[in-house]
Amino acid sequence: MHGSQAIKHLAEFLAVTSGSPDEATAIRAAIEFAAEILDAEMGTVICEETVVSLGYPHDQVPVEALRTAARDRWTTIPVPGIGECHLIVLPLHGRISGSMMLARSWAGFSSDEANLIRAMARVLSLALDIMRTVEAERTLRERSEHQATENSRLIRSLKERQRLVDALSTIERAISRRAPLQQILDAITSGARQLLDDDVAMLRLIDSDSPGHLLLVSSDGDPELLGEQLWRLPMAEADVSRLAIECGTIAVATAATPERRVGGPGGSELVGGLRRAISAPVREDSVIVGSLIVASADRSREYQESDRQTLSAFAEHVSLALTDAKTVQAMHEAFHDRLTGLASRALFTNRLEDLLSSSRSTSPIGLLFVDLNRFKVVNDTLGHAAGDQLLVEVGERIVGALRSGDTAARFGGDEFAALLAHMDAEGAASVADRLIEAIRKPYTINGKQIFVNASVGIAIGYPGQSTDELLRNADVAMYHAKRYGDGHREVFHPEMHEELLERMQMEADLRQAIDQQDLMVHYQPIVSLTTGGLKGFEALARWLRPGHGMVPPSDFIPLSEETGLILPIGRWILNEACHQVSNWQKDIPGLPALTISVNLSARQLQRPDLIEEVRIALASSGLPADRLVLEITESLLHQDVDEAISRLHELKALGVRIAIDDFGTGYSSLSCLHRFPVDIMKIDKSFIHGLVNDPKALTFARTIVRLGAMLNLTTIAEGIEDGVQLDRLREARCDFGQGYYFARPLAADQARTYLLDIAHQLSVAAGVSAATT
Repeated sequence: MHGSQAIKHLAEFLAVTSGSPDEATAIRAAIEFAAEILDAEMGTVICEETVVSLGYPHDQVPVEALRTAARDRWTTIPVPGIGECHLIVLPLHGRISGSMMLARSWAGFSSDEANLIRAMARVLSLALDIMRTVEAERTLRERSEHQATENSRLIRSLKERQRLVDALSTIERAISRRAPLQQILDAITSGARQLLDDDVAMLRLIDSDSPGHLLLVSSDGDPELLGEQLWRLPMAEADVSRLAIECGTIAVATAATPERRVGGPGGSELVGGLRRAISAPVREDSVIVGSLIVASADRSREYQESDRQTLSAFAEHVSLALTDAKTVQAMHEAFHDRLTGLASRALFTNRLEDLLSSSRSTSPIGLLFVDLNRFKVVNDTLGHAAGDQLLVEVGERIVGALRSGDTAARFGGDEFAALLAHMDAEGAASVADRLIEAIRKPYTINGKQIFVNASVGIAIGYPGQSTDELLRNADVAMYHAKRYGDGHREVFHPEMHEELLERMQMEADLRQAIDQQDLMVHYQPIVSLTTGGLKGFEALARWLRPGHGMVPPSDFIPLSEETGLILPIGRWILNEACHQVSNWQKDIPGLPALTISVNLSARQLQRPDLIEEVRIALASSGLPADRLVLEITESLLHQDVDEAISRLHELKALGVRIAIDDFGTGYSSLSCLHRFPVDIMKIDKSFIHGLVNDPKALTFARTIVRLGAMLNLTTIAEGIEDGVQLDRLREARCDFGQGYYFARPLAADQARTYLLDIAHQLSVAAGVSAATT
């Protein structure tokens, strides 16, 4: 049972019992309400000689068995027509002795339910005490109407009781409205002092950090008398409070109580001019945690039974306030993210359910799923404390981009959500754009400037729609947004779900292909544009998916990067390619020294164990380190510049060479490029295609080649498909090229045949040369 439900039920129980006209009605209403809330088949209140029971036929109530069960605290009890049931027995307190029992067949009672029943029993006891007191005074008034003096006293007593009821009602309303705890406690001490017409009232609670001491948490009364009170008092010197706490009942300070001054050998609650005091124990979840004290400077002050009842009623409300405050705190922690303070998934879902179940509105509801990109890089490079700070700032920016009535939540990790009431797709897309723009602005953490971006999925729902369906739709849209890169948002449409199912199946098939080593490496030749001779190969992943044919790399490579499968794929390709080229060099005499180029993904470059993986691949294959070229895309250099430079220097220390792939498609600058330890620039094929008819493309290609020469970098042109492109690149003095003009990517056996042919040609050429000399 949620804490909010328990507090609500207890407030309703208070209303039911206190609103009953008499004792019998109150008992009947109390047990009916408790049985209904706890879903119990049997409920009983034994109050002195009265037994009120539900769940048995009217003329077959087993009174003696119920009394025995209450006395011996049975844990089970047979109920006719149902069988053996779980039983809970809780005593009634106050002047009325008795018990409250509930039984049900389907399950025992949890600790939360037991605390709720215990609180109900205390409230019922208090209500019955007050009813009996009021009834007794009413009876006495009716019998003594002829006595004017007595009548006046009774009227005053009833007025006092009415004042008590009014004061307690005010406190109960404050508790139900979740007023600040200190405000409620101050109202209780003030009300207790005024109702008992004494000089001071104090609330002392056990110090949780030092149980041997009491803390003064609230007080009211004569400032001169209170001015000497210690805010923290040893339990041994807290005469009145200690008696109430240790005995669990009302305690009264008698004339024999030592009166010591503060600053003397110890100290006491009765200081200054205080001479008499009464104290009531205060509980939290049925555990005594302190006491409520009222004290008087009048040495002749005597505390009557009515005073005891009044103080007990106020102490009981302190208990309710403390328990409620603890529950509210637990509820806040359960329904809010501890790091960012935003709503948790549970609270977010509750509010979404409320909107979707509303019968008063037909307005659309916007739901945004927000996923940060590159958050893991921040955690891995700067540490989790920096990552936490980033999440807090992202949460603040999300809240700042929403309306005051919208709900922002953190679902965990780097996933956030926003709930937009009365918002259509166009409006939700506009909010998503604001979110993306706010999140992409730089952050300064630990003196470093950090950039992250977000992908946003948008789903629009209407009252009556399933909560799970709307959450799923937003999640699906978010994953589609991620496929289009950073800073993108997508609105859900039904076709996305089918695409996601296909994507999930593709992921499962890809995992199986990795496990069973069903992937392939194809090799595309890299040729010298000056001599036409073979320089080496680029290793390219290929996947022949059963039932689907050859899957384009543009489909499964992005999927592998999203899911992390690129790590085992990249490791396998690295080892396979190194071994294959090394074997060709050994098995085919006469070949030139071949290089092999292997692509690195962003995930691979971020991992510290990449260096060891490369070292192992080189050592196990026997391939010289300078024959291995590791290709990274231009955009990777800007994700974390310092980390990228450090990792590339570690790779260079092994002796391998570094190439920038797809150069010209990103946003490199000369000031940044010269910092990276790269050896090769590969001109993207989009510029090669325009060499024939686009003067700008030709100019750009020449500029890149000149830039490479200035930086002492080798240049390789990708995607050469015809002789005209080749001529243009030769004119620009580009070093190497690859593309369909020379050869398509070749399977391993095809590449071997290709190499055998080259070796033969070289052998023939060498023979001719030898013959001519």
